[in-house]
Amino acid sequence: MRSRAVFLYWLLIFVPTVITGALLARLLRHEQERLTRTAQTAAESQARLIADQVSAAVQDLENGLLAQLQAIPRDRLRSTLEAWEHDNPLVRNVFILGPDGNPLLPEPGQSLTDEERAFLRRYAAFFQSESAWDPPRGDLGEPAPVPSPRQEVRRSLAQTTRVQKLKTPGAGWLPWVSDNRLHLLAWVRPAQAADGYTAYGVEIEMAALLARLVGALPPHAAPGYAYALMDDADKVVHQRGAEEIVASTRKLTTISLAPNLPHWEVALYGTGATADASRGMALLSGTLAALFIAAIVAGATLLLGQARRHMRDAQRKSSFVSNVSHELKTPLTTVRLYAELLAADRVPDEAKRRHYLRVIVEESQRLTRLVNNVLDFSRLDQHRKHYRVEPLELRRFLSDMLQDQRRRIEEAGLQLEAALPDVPITVAIDRDALEQAMLNLLDNAAKYAAAGGKLRVELVPRPDGGAAIRLLDRGPGIPPEHRARLFETFYRVDDTLTSSQSGTGLGLSLARRMLRELGGEVRFEPREGGGAVFIVELSRR
Repeated sequence: MRSRAVFLYWLLIFVPTVITGALLARLLRHEQERLTRTAQTAAESQARLIADQVSAAVQDLENGLLAQLQAIPRDRLRSTLEAWEHDNPLVRNVFILGPDGNPLLPEPGQSLTDEERAFLRRYAAFFQSESAWDPPRGDLGEPAPVPSPRQEVRRSLAQTTRVQKLKTPGAGWLPWVSDNRLHLLAWVRPAQAADGYTAYGVEIEMAALLARLVGALPPHAAPGYAYALMDDADKVVHQRGAEEIVASTRKLTTISLAPNLPHWEVALYGTGATADASRGMALLSGTLAALFIAAIVAGATLLLGQARRHMRDAQRKSSFVSNVSHELKTPLTTVRLYAELLAADRVPDEAKRRHYLRVIVEESQRLTRLVNNVLDFSRLDQHRKHYRVEPLELRRFLSDMLQDQRRRIEEAGLQLEAALPDVPITVAIDRDALEQAMLNLLDNAAKYAAAGGKLRVELVPRPDGGAAIRLLDRGPGIPPEHRARLFETFYRVDDTLTSSQSGTGLGLSLARRMLRELGGEVRFEPREGGGAVFIVELSRR
């Protein structure tokens, strides 16, 4: 019956788990498709935002440069423009036009550089404000082939800007296409011509402009996507993304940068990582579904064990509360009884009065140790235990502490021996924590090792500058099956050793935890010939 019940139990778990896993895999596939669409929409929105940022950066540059051009003093116009051309990385060429539309700067009659000649040739039609635009012709004079839509847009742009610009006073920007390349020209036409000129301006260095626009691209692209800044030749001038954009890379969308940068675009590409991510997601979905099934099956197996462990912990905590209550009740009863006798003046014998007072003090100290153990346990569990580490001379510390505890240990039936070195040994440690740990170890010996009749405390220097404190007794020792759990919280050795002794199961655990946090250690070793050895190891720090 029990085997059949177990089989039915696992069957009830396994079948719904498999069905749920299949549904989960399907939901994960749909979620992957939704996430892919969402990611692409977000990437497209990011591309539009980038285009807006690039356009805004160009517009800010244009506004700033036009303001600087209009602010140039008329008597220093030529020298200022020449200085800009020489010193300003954004300025490629400068010009000043005379009343007849011919350039005064650069001067055609002077010795011109190749760049200046190319500049004058590039803008000759614009400077002369021609209204006609002749399409290019072939080598033999016949009309050139019909231009592509992109070339047609360039031609319309060039014709429109040439007709409109430089006809009336003002200032502006001219996107100008020459030799299938985009150029930017800033011009100013004063309302009243002076000093023999009618207009002036500068041509932008596109490479320097590009260097400023790169900052508008995000530092990273979403996985599976890449952003690219495309020039008027439809070439990638800068990209952001994990993979290089090649001819086979799929372009998802483009956003024009007109009118600030006609024919320039911000493009969004879907890289090969997108397909890899889809395949990876499918694999991940299957893996997650399998893990989900395995987790439920394994979880069902672990639940019973976890429940049993919680039950044992609850029993230990319940026993701990009971033991603490008993430990508190016994000394409190003794203190109250003797205090009431003394308060009622019912103890005429002076020797008995001193004995009762000593018992009250010792029981109060016992209560203090118990309360300190409980408080330290709470602080350690909540990670609120604070230490004050300072140099401590161990020989004197042990001598004073053993002297204070000698009466209590001897009354428990133990003869206390101390083997301390002649030379001082100093370590850095929290005095209160070490004292609390030593008191717990002494209490443990007084409770369980009294039958051995002797307790020896040794202080031994270590080669690394630290020290070891050894507590050796001739008690019943610790059975081998209990040694691995000796320092566990709430753990007490079986009733054959502890039934006649009260305790909370905290002393050894607290001693080890506090000393470990201070860089030390507490170990147990069986003593040759019978008994136990507890070793407190302290580092020099």
